[in-house]
Amino acid sequence: MILMTGGCQCGAIRYEARSEAFDTGYCHCRTCQRISGAPAQSYALIPVADFSTCRGSQRSTIPPHGERRFCGHLRRLARVP
Repeated sequence: MILMTGGCQCGAIRYEARSEAFDTGYCHCRTCQRISGAPAQSYALIPVADFSTCRGSQRSTIPPHGERRFCGHLRRLARVP
């Protein structure tokens, strides 16, 4: 079992993933560019059953290219460090 932990920048949200990603990559769509402030954003896909939120609650939005979850406190994306 792989255990990765992460959370938002302010610390209000903490989460853990208990398996390896089954897909990883980079996205350079306009939505990802706006969210990250960079020319591309990396991602990793993990089975939903292996992901849990340990502290806090996430808000989500569903733009044209997939769901984005973020901290409701500072409105920052929640990420794995």
